[in-house]
Amino acid sequence: MPPQEALTLVQLRYSHFNEKVRWALDLKRVPHQRRTLVAGFHKPYLRKLGCRTTPVLLRDGEVWERDSTDIIAVLEEHYPIPPLYPAAPEARERALALEDFCDEEVGPYVRQAMFYVALPYTRFFMDTFAGHLNIYLRTAVGLAVAAGRSNIRRGLNLTPEAYRESRQKLTAGFARLERELDGREYFVDDRFTVADLTVAALLSPMLMAPEHPHRPKQTLPKPIRNFLDEWNEKTTMLDWGRDIYRKHRGAQ
Repeated sequence: MPPQEALTLVQLRYSHFNEKVRWALDLKRVPHQRRTLVAGFHKPYLRKLGCRTTPVLLRDGEVWERDSTDIIAVLEEHYPIPPLYPAAPEARERALALEDFCDEEVGPYVRQAMFYVALPYTRFFMDTFAGHLNIYLRTAVGLAVAAGRSNIRRGLNLTPEAYRESRQKLTAGFARLERELDGREYFVDDRFTVADLTVAALLSPMLMAPEHPHRPKQTLPKPIRNFLDEWNEKTTMLDWGRDIYRKHRGAQ
């Protein structure tokens, strides 16, 4: 890519699908800027881009690619060092299959379960999703969350039934990931690949890893802490994810 072409990542601050792309950009040391939108107020700007969700990667102000998996694919093509895709076809197929599985069967249910548990706590929402704003704008976001909580719950389908389904999906997803990992350090090729990055990034709301660039700084409300403690006891994947963050998401 010619150096005069400027890249911008359009992101939500604490979205785990956005974290997946941020991590790839940071790992590959791709020069870029970031435009951080505020969750709940981001749709008009995305509509102007012809997009519905983040992340979106812009090149010279125009949409270059959207969707975390497609963005990583284009980064691999244009910025291949260090590689996230295994070289051998069979290993690459396995890594991409794990990425797809997590995109479809893990990431959405991490989001839904965490939103369900965290929604009652306005300050947590305000600091987590609008922590980059000044105190006045953060307060405005907090007031909007408090006033629109029922709309958020309805829009995200945060019902007890959906929460139970999310827990079932997470139980099944963690079980498969534990089988796939089978006690190893990495999923494929005994090295860090797109599979490891995807799993760790999409689990990041449940990891609270110190290396996460937007980890909540405040003390977690007790129900959120209890929720995370429960899953730490049920699966080894959260300890694995924190270890991956420690090894591969720190200072690049």
